[in-house]
This record gives sequence, C-alpha cells and structure tokens, in this order.
Amino acid sequence: MITTLFAGSLLFSCSSVYGECESSPHVYNGGKVLFVSPEGKSNGNGSCSSPFSSIQSALNEAEPGDTVVLLPGVYRENFHTVRDGLPGKPITVVGTPGSLILGNTNHGGKVVLLKNSYVTLMKLNINGHFCSADTEKCYHNKLIYVEGSPDHYLKGIRILSVNVSNALGECIRFKYVKDSEIAWSSVSHCGLKGFYFHDPTKNGEGIYVGTSINQVKKGQIDESSNIRIHHNVIATYGSECVDVKEGSSHIYIYDNICMANRQSTSAGISIRGNKNTVSHNIIFDSSGAGIRIGSAASGFAEQNSVIYNFLVCNHTAALKIFNAHQKKICSNTADKKKVIPEGSPYRERGLKPCTEITGY
Repeated sequence: MITTLFAGSLLFSCSSVYGECESSPHVYNGGKVLFVSPEGKSNGNGSCSSPFSSIQSALNEAEPGDTVVLLPGVYRENFHTVRDGLPGKPITVVGTPGSLILGNTNHGGKVVLLKNSYVTLMKLNINGHFCSADTEKCYHNKLIYVEGSPDHYLKGIRILSVNVSNALGECIRFKYVKDSEIAWSSVSHCGLKGFYFHDPTKNGEGIYVGTSINQVKKGQIDESSNIRIHHNVIATYGSECVDVKEGSSHIYIYDNICMANRQSTSAGISIRGNKNTVSHNIIFDSSGAGIRIGSAASGFAEQNSVIYNFLVCNHTAALKIFNAHQKKICSNTADKKKVIPEGSPYRERGLKPCTEITGY
C-alpha cells in the first residue's frame, strides 16, 4: 500500500517496501515557538519582537514540541541539541528565506551536532565555507553530525529540505541511529580535504550511515537501521553520495539523484551492510561504479535489493556486485558499462526485468 502525505510544498510518499512510514512533518507541534536572529539582543526572550541572538540559546530553552525559527541573517555559530523531543512532539529547527548557517570561525569541527532523539531539521541552509579565503582553514569538517552510542541509539531524526555544502569530510553522518529520515535535501561538495585540497586521505561522503567495521571496538558494531534516504539531490565531488557501512541494515535509498562521486575505487552508492534497498535512483558521472555492493568482512554485504535504478556515464561500471548472496538485483537500466566483476551472477541478471527472473 502507498500512502501519500502532503507537508507544505513537499510531497511525501512511502510504502511498506521502504520500512515504516513517518507521519507528515509539522512545523508547529503545539509547543512554544522560539525566534532567533543574528541581530537579536543577548537578553532576548525568544519572542518575535525580542528574538534570541543565537540558535544555541534557543535550543537550551527548547522542550518537546517546541519549534525554533531562524529569521533571515547569517549565523556564525556551531550548535548542538541538549535534550530529546518525543514521538509526535519533536524539537524542530526551521529556517526562513535568507537564513544561512556558516558555523563559527574555528577550523574544522561539526557545525550541527545532534545527540538527542526526536529532532527535526527543516529548510536549513548550511555552508561549511565560513570565510572568504579558499584555504583549508576556512572550512568546517562535518556539517550535520548525528551521534548516538552503542548503548543509546538515537531515534526520530528527520532532516528535511535542507541545503548543505562545502565540508572537509562527510556532509551528513548518522552514527548509531535508527528510525530516521533524510529527504528532499541538496547535498554538495563533500570531502574537500582529500579531493580538493589533495590530502592523501580520501573520504567525504554526502551521506554516511553507520561505522566501518574496522573503526569499532569488539561488540560495539554500529547497527543503524530503518533509515529512509529519499528525494535528495547529491553531488559530492568527493566520495560516495551514500555510504552504508557493515552493521547497518534496512536502509532504504530511493528516488535520489546521485552524481559526481570522484572516488574511483568505490561508487555513487556503496552498500557494505545487509538487507538494504536501493531503488529508483538516477546515478551518473561517477569516477567509479554506479552502485557497489561488497565488504572485505565476512557475513556482510548480503541480502540487498538493487532495483529500478538508472545508471549511465559511470566510469568503471553500472554495478559492482562482489557477493552472490543478494535478495533481488534486476530491472536496472544501464549503458554499455554494465556489471562487474566478470564472474558475477548478476552480470546480466541485474539489467533484466525482475518479472523475467525465476524466484523474484
């Protein structure tokens, strides 16, 4: 069953294929509305006539169901959440036309740090290039960083209709997160440290989900799950548009445009976890493959579905499938650079209609 939800000018659609459907996002959830302006006074009370002078001041006051409204202006601060919202009563931060978040003037760092559940970011414009010089010291490292822990997964994070650009590392990161969403957003110019400033370390995903199996302690694998990534336009000019690490499962990546991956050993979308779905995406202009499924770690990159994607002008191949134990790979459209490696059982099957394949 398909459910169609309207939220302002945005159309939200989801299906049982893509996990549990979120309710329509509300800008106002019955709580306080706290206004912020870069021109606000230090003793502002958050009213429209006396706004707070910083986003952090508003978040320090915000309770479940409250909304923080960013009035037009340039915000030169990094900020973080301090408490959880609740299901149906998230803490919401929403931008207005003319509001721009540049972060503080310290090199590197995380511009937006979410360490609490049930938080919605909506209509924000975040640019990691905070000063005029075109040097590494004028850029932030991460733009939106959502960080739970092995003992406390964050839930109910929604990043909707945001515009993020210019990060030295990944633009958006979900770490120990479940039941969340990234949608209708624009993500560009990630991984500038390696791909623009030529640092030998080449990392800088548009959206990074989970944690590499090589970067976690024993017994602390990042099992991020049930995350919907859809209707985004992603052009990293760095690493993958979306990178899903080993422990992550039930990540639903659909209806995105992905372009300009510049990591030749990877792909526009890379899947290392199990039981994920990649469908109805347009992926092109990747220096590597369009979609890659594989992991050096045993027991991962299995039972994934890759269906109804349009894959052209990707330098290495349309699909790189290194593990034969997948759920459904079919009905993808590709140009002459089709499927590798040569011995892959999906070399031809990945481009055939699903209806023509026995067992699908």
